[in-house]
Amino acid sequence: MEKLNLKVTIDRPIGYIDSFNNTYPINYGFVPGIIGGDGEEQDVYVISKKVNKPLKEFDGELIAIINRKDDVETKWVVSSVGEHYS
Repeated sequence: MEKLNLKVTIDRPIGYIDSFNNTYPINYGFVPGIIGGDGEEQDVYVISKKVNKPLKEFDGELIAIINRKDDVETKWVVSSVGEHYS
């Protein structure tokens, strides 16, 4: 099956501390130009065995979609091309 390749803009890199004092353990960002359920650009969690440092951008493939019961939007999970998770 062909996977969707995406360019992610990271706005909360590994180590980022938000206004609630939460520290981000992974790179978190969005896909420019794709609008999510909240009317903002689609949120993305970036996971990769190859990259474990703060990033500004990430090119990868969509490997999962998370549907949250407490939110109007889904979260996408993007990883390095060719990585496999179970």
